[in-house]
Amino acid sequence: YYYPDFVEKIKRTKIEIAAGKGEIVQPEIQTVRIKLKEQKRIKDNFKTKYETEREKLALFAAAQHHLNDKLVQAMARIDDLEYENAELREEIAKIKRSQVVPIK
Repeated sequence: YYYPDFVEKIKRTKIEIAAGKGEIVQPEIQTVRIKLKEQKRIKDNFKTKYETEREKLALFAAAQHHLNDKLVQAMARIDDLEYENAELREEIAKIKRSQVVPIK
């Protein structure tokens, strides 16, 4: 500042005015710094929450993919077993038919 005496007088006047009301006047730069720190804290909190939720989502997606893969494998196995079951039933029916003896 070019006028340090004038600036000092303004600061004293602000403090006196605030003292009359029972308030403490903070210089504007401190107020701005406090607000900036608060905004930075909020931003950091949001960023950490975002990262943790993103990690949770990645784990969930991996688990979902794994379960989907297992489901596809199980469905393929079921189809194989159903086909094998049908073949075995046909074979049993053929064996039973071949064992039928005519009555004389």
